[in-house]
Formats: sequence, C-alpha cells, structure tokens
Amino acid sequence: MIQMSLYTSNNFECLITIINLSTNHHIYNRFPKDEILKRLWLGACCIKKILPSHRICDKHFTKESLNESGYLSKKAVPFVA
Repeated sequence: MIQMSLYTSNNFECLITIINLSTNHHIYNRFPKDEILKRLWLGACCIKKILPSHRICDKHFTKESLNESGYLSKKAVPFVA
C-alpha cells in the first residue's frame, strides 16, 4: 500500500470538482509522496501545483484502482471525467 491518507472530514474538498463533503460523502485522498506517481496524478488532473491540504476524492478513481482492502493500489492514478 502506498503512503496516502484517506480523509472523510468536513474540512476537505476535492481539488478537481470542489465537492463539499457536507452534502456528498466521499473519501478524500492525499497526493502521493512518491514524486513519479505524484507527477502522474498532476498530469492526469491537469494540475500544475498543489498544496499539502489538497485532496482528490474517490469519484476520480476507478474500482480497479482499489486493492482487496478497499485502499488505493500502488499504481492508482485519478481521472477527470
């Protein structure tokens, strides 16, 4: 499992769609610490710069991106629909 944290707090919004958790219940994923994977995420989301508080919600990952435990796999990359 890669070092990403999952958050379900009212303090986070998805960087892509800016969905407020108080109205939609999503899991918010921190950007990976691995620089190569982080660059893949940034490219997939058309984002140039992130802050430590930025998250991507589960809406932007396919079911195939999850492992048996329900966590993001090591190679999970978000998508923008």
